[in-house]
Amino acid sequence: MNRLDNIKALSGLRELLGGEMFRTGRNALKICCGLPCSTLGSQKVVQALEEEASNSNAQVYIVKTGCQGLCQKGPIIQVEPYGFFYQKVQPEKAHEIISSTYSTGQPLRELIYRDSILEAPKA
Repeated sequence: MNRLDNIKALSGLRELLGGEMFRTGRNALKICCGLPCSTLGSQKVVQALEEEASNSNAQVYIVKTGCQGLCQKGPIIQVEPYGFFYQKVQPEKAHEIISSTYSTGQPLRELIYRDSILEAPKA
């Protein structure tokens, strides 16, 4: 990304992000790429999801985000427009995330967030 040199450039970036990239209702996987999640492998998850989305021609946008606040559960992903919150995601799950989640609208139960491993997933 190029450096923003003035207010007009900042305003243009703001419109792009607000209007297109983060539009509500769009199929998007928002993957935490903050330091803890990156240490736990989120960059590999991003790469696997990008490859899977490309290979399957899925209309899913892969968005790298900063920290989403649950570092101990990382790598984490917010699944839009459904609002699912996946935890401890591994690259091997990329195919299931894109094919199952977006074809059925149902979460992958083993990845859905829960407070304790002893609890059933909340979805």
